[in-house]
Amino acid sequence: MKLSPVLALFLSMASRLGAACVRLGFVAIVFFGPAAYAQTIPEGFDPEAKTAQEEFFCGVEFD
Repeated sequence: MKLSPVLALFLSMASRLGAACVRLGFVAIVFFGPAAYAQTIPEGFDPEAKTAQEEFFCGVEFD
């Protein structure tokens, strides 16, 4: 079965548009992903630091 020229052109353009969207999404993830992740970490964040409540309970001796 042979496709009409208009349908063939439409399918060709649709597949190219889909491929372009996939490439654009990949580029966005690669270039903007690390920047978005870096903004989620607070400045001066210390993972080993304890909160005031943790310091209080760690310093209390229970009998």
